[in-house]
Amino acid sequence: MKKNIWMLAVVYIVVACALAGAMYQFQKFVRERLWNLAVEDIMEVTKQGTMTLRAQMDSAHDTLNNFAEVLEEVDDYSNINEILIHYNKLEDGVMLYLDDYTVMPYDMEPDSSFAGMAAGDTEGIMAPHVRSGSNGTANAADYADKVMDVYVSCKLADGRRGYLTKEFRIDDIIDTFSLSYYGGEGFSYIADSNGTVLIPPADKRDIPDSIACCGYLKALPENSMTGWTILNDIFYCYMPIGVGSDWHLVSVVDMELITREADQIVSQTYALLAVVIMTIVVIMIITMRRTLKASRDAENQNLYTEHIFNNVPEGIALITINAPYINIRMNYAGYQMFGYDNDSKNNVCIDHFIYNEDYDHVTGVFDEAAQGRGPCTYECRIRRADGMLIWIAGIVERNHDNNGNDILMTTFHDITEEKLAREEEAVKNKRERRMLITAVTESYSIIASLNITRDELQFISLRELFADSVSRAGTYNELYERIAERIEPKYEDEFRQRFAPDKVELSFAKGRSRIWTDIRLRLDDGIYHWLSIQIIHVRNRNNSKEINAVFLARISDEQKIEEANQKRNLQDALSAAKLANEAKSRFLSNMSHDIRTPLNSIIGMTDILKSHPDDTKQVEEGLDKISMSGRHLLELINDILDMSRIESGKMSLQESGFNIRAMMSELIELVRPQALGSGITFISDIVSIEHDNVIGDELRIKQIYLNILSNAVKYTWAGGSITITLREDGDVKNGRRHSYIFICSDNGIGMSREFQKHIFDSFERAEDNAIGNVTGTGLGMAIARNLVNLMGGTIDVDSRLGKGSVFTVTIPLEVCDVSADNKAADESAATMAPSGEHAAAEDESVFKHGRVLLVEDNELNRDIAAILIGEMGG
Repeated sequence: MKKNIWMLAVVYIVVACALAGAMYQFQKFVRERLWNLAVEDIMEVTKQGTMTLRAQMDSAHDTLNNFAEVLEEVDDYSNINEILIHYNKLEDGVMLYLDDYTVMPYDMEPDSSFAGMAAGDTEGIMAPHVRSGSNGTANAADYADKVMDVYVSCKLADGRRGYLTKEFRIDDIIDTFSLSYYGGEGFSYIADSNGTVLIPPADKRDIPDSIACCGYLKALPENSMTGWTILNDIFYCYMPIGVGSDWHLVSVVDMELITREADQIVSQTYALLAVVIMTIVVIMIITMRRTLKASRDAENQNLYTEHIFNNVPEGIALITINAPYINIRMNYAGYQMFGYDNDSKNNVCIDHFIYNEDYDHVTGVFDEAAQGRGPCTYECRIRRADGMLIWIAGIVERNHDNNGNDILMTTFHDITEEKLAREEEAVKNKRERRMLITAVTESYSIIASLNITRDELQFISLRELFADSVSRAGTYNELYERIAERIEPKYEDEFRQRFAPDKVELSFAKGRSRIWTDIRLRLDDGIYHWLSIQIIHVRNRNNSKEINAVFLARISDEQKIEEANQKRNLQDALSAAKLANEAKSRFLSNMSHDIRTPLNSIIGMTDILKSHPDDTKQVEEGLDKISMSGRHLLELINDILDMSRIESGKMSLQESGFNIRAMMSELIELVRPQALGSGITFISDIVSIEHDNVIGDELRIKQIYLNILSNAVKYTWAGGSITITLREDGDVKNGRRHSYIFICSDNGIGMSREFQKHIFDSFERAEDNAIGNVTGTGLGMAIARNLVNLMGGTIDVDSRLGKGSVFTVTIPLEVCDVSADNKAADESAATMAPSGEHAAAEDESVFKHGRVLLVEDNELNRDIAAILIGEMGG
């Protein structure tokens, strides 16, 4: 215990020493850093003041140089004074001093201090002075009347030389560059290289000699850069003004002010250090947690987006925004559609895929999308990797990638079958129209186009029997009269009442679309024939008031045709009745194919229980199996009766949670006794399942598997073997839907290639003399295929005659989560368990001491119900 305390104390001491050392180094670093920052700040203030004054002087020099160039171009000397007067209105304080002592403008008083100054200099600055002859002193109180001049040399057109000057009042410019800092304790002034104060601080304070002792400036090289030094605990920072002068801007601060600020900041830093550290720690923890969460969320989002990108059934491609359009990347569905491996054609131009004749059309659509004209659709042909051409339809629009770059994104799908179907439909329609025309021509002896209004007639088709009788008619009136002449008298009045030209026109005007009648007409063979005549009104699309129609006539001989039709209808009805009777007989004879398995299980288990009546456990298990087989038998019969609903598309699935491994165990226990009884080895493998609990139609899935297993037992010789496997495909489709693959293989009699083509048709059974008479309805595999298709799965068969068969059923099922799994397992257990005390207790409260009216027309069912209700009521 003491040892632990000492160890803890040592740890505390070490930590304290480490913290003390860290604090010492920290305050040392802070002081050095604050000192550097103070120096940088003072130098920056000095630089700002220097640059401000330098900018003013440079601007003045540039202005004077530009004006000197103007004066050099003036030919008339007398105009210079006017030009200067006008220019001073724009730029005050500008004067011209010539070598002959002429000063312009004439009305301005010259500055005598300028005479003889800077002889031969091109440009420069004149030190501050009192204007007009008095030099002034260094006393700050005198600076109110002082000025300074900027000058440049100039040359006139007549050869005279002189100086252009611009005058500045010290009071006007001192505030622009002389700054105060450190609460007004720090200040700046202008001094020459001799240390003479030229321009005092902005507040015009007196500068003691102890401070203004700037002899160190004399030691500076000409045009020295910015620097600083400490003399007598005073911090000096200097920077040359330049612009042709030896002036410096000097900033002065007492060292005590700088260190005092550092001390204050260090002390405040110590006070806040703990808070800052704690705050940083808290912020760091929160930030790290949020950063980690954001990183995980971003990673999950990227994975989710990538998963969607690669698992949608549509093809998706990301294309560069500019031509030539390059495929940046494409999803799995797109590459599979084009017949390439994943990512094998990234960064490839789209002309590698698109059929040459369609390339210009597609790039035109892409150009419109790239210009932001909204989603654009297209259809084109694609050259697959195997050389085959397919049709795709797609939509393309402008978008952004993960980095914000502009791209084109297109989605597309295969429409080859639709395209071929449309082309086939067009060919079919064309063929049907041609056939219709042919049929109409063959069906009608007379086809003619009429214009009732203008009494026009044009024959389209005319049979030989009518050639002499009506072919010479040139108008409808003539055709009408020729028919009326040859009509059997008893039909003439009705014909004239309906087909007279004025009657026809009146009927169509009232909105009738057709006029027809049956008559007997003597044709060119001299025999009266039954003739069906009709005129069909053809409505005009151009809203013309003319009446157009089609005249149709065909030989019918209705009595004989009617008798033949009645005879044919009777024959067809008899044939249909025979076929229905044969189908019924075939169905009834094949019923045992699907119901014998559960019946055999019930009968066999009943016989076993009779031989072991005292074995309670075996009796209970046997009764469970009998109950299970009975329920399955009832379900199977219902499914057979539902075959018509499957074929009519009215069958629906009843999906719920169930345990697929438990379901397979039930099927194995149901079929195994029959297989063993037939001398067949029965092997099962259902261990390769990761998710037992799924959502689907358990009854229908069980029905599919049982049909296949029953056939395997039925068509396998004694001594053969049957192997069933149920495994779960690792590939995930549509989120939580997994593929469950059921494989049943046997080494039985197998099937011929011809029969395999019809195995999934209704009432198809394989018959082989080697196994005797084969029973069954022939509906089992047809039902299985339709149910598998309804579930979105597939069923395949591979068989060789005399070698055996392999059936493979793939069904996509949704995987349950943990809660759903437990619920489904509980429900499954409740369904499979025999009636227990708990259920009986619940029902007892309903029936105890009560009277029940039971309505049942079957005596056996009445007895069973009475016993069960009596047991529940006590």
